Amino acid sequence: QSVVAAVLDGLLSNDLSDAIRRLAAWRESTCGNKRYYSYYRDILFLAMAALGEQNIDFLALQREYTRALDQLGTETRPQDLPPSTTAACCR
Repeated sequence: QSVVAAVLDGLLSNDLSDAIRRLAAWRESTCGNKRYYSYYRDILFLAMAALGEQNIDFLALQREYTRALDQLGTETRPQDLPPSTTAACCR
């Protein structure tokens, strides 16, 4: 629940740094299987489920996600990189 709350708080305050950190820690502590979907996908799913698709600014979400990854400065897996500009425009 704290991970979900952190993601929702991050979405509402436009700061996903803490949400990504908590999501990463939760993944490391809960499962031995290291094959996960991207953080972006999980955050987007939670946002759509909790807030509704019509209440999400996808470009702002992508911009904040990119900023949070840059701010964390940790090595990201290829699947954790934000969607390309082309993919964002298609959505």
